[in-house]
Amino acid sequence: MRLVLLTTALVVLFVLASPARLLIAQTADPTIAEIQANPTSYIDRVVTIVGVAGAAVDENEFLLDDGTGQIVVDTGPPWYRQIGVPTGTSVTITGQIDWMGYPGDRRGVDLDACRVVTPTETIEIRDCAFNGPPPWAGGGGGGGGGDGRDDDFYGVVEQRPAGVAGTWLIGGRTFVASDSTRLEPTTARSP
Repeated sequence: MRLVLLTTALVVLFVLASPARLLIAQTADPTIAEIQANPTSYIDRVVTIVGVAGAAVDENEFLLDDGTGQIVVDTGPPWYRQIGVPTGTSVTITGQIDWMGYPGDRRGVDLDACRVVTPTETIEIRDCAFNGPPPWAGGGGGGGGGDGRDDDFYGVVEQRPAGVAGTWLIGGRTFVASDSTRLEPTTARSP
């Protein structure tokens, strides 16, 4: 009997002190208030937040309220896939915390959704590990070519015009930029 109690006690002690348990405690999902209080600690982190969908703030973007605060949820460019979540719907959003705006013009953070779960459906938007570019990168959006659609191009800049406007070759894909195309400095380097 004493051996059984000692073995049980050792197993319980091992489970409580195991690295796996510590990892779970360290990766608990934050609240929106925690993210907003210290946004740089959460940039590029994949989180899951349960809350209620609020008003739309743009096409394919809406507010999410978890009771501690609100954050903008970005479900990707509307030309790629229209995703409508009615106001007041209970949702579970998994996504990556990202800066809103451009370097030098940061306006807080948003949640780039990879999965939206409502009471009636699960919408898979992209790979939740956020490996590589999103499925809409390089396809159909025009890359700022004047059609008003958003697009992201990732890869090595293989060829570029003298300014912003003109034909770019990035990662083997070509797009035409206009003078109104906004480039992030990390993607605008010459080869």
